[in-house]
Amino acid sequence: MRTISHTPWQGHHLPTLELWSLLARCRAALRRRRERNRIRMELQALSDCELRDFGMTRGEIEYVAAKCSGDIRSGPGAAWP
Repeated sequence: MRTISHTPWQGHHLPTLELWSLLARCRAALRRRRERNRIRMELQALSDCELRDFGMTRGEIEYVAAKCSGDIRSGPGAAWP
């Protein structure tokens, strides 16, 4: 019978600084997502006439929400579900 003396993950760990950096990036991404959703909800609550006052249409809401929230990705597939 053979015993396993070493597993591939033993002795390997993320340095603390990298872990905190990862957590900070995740937190920032979640903050941007919440901001984008808030902007989207507020714009969708406006009437078509009010949107025209801003010079936009309903089709531009996602684009505007992404740009205003600081999300550098754009396009229909870029937004998180």
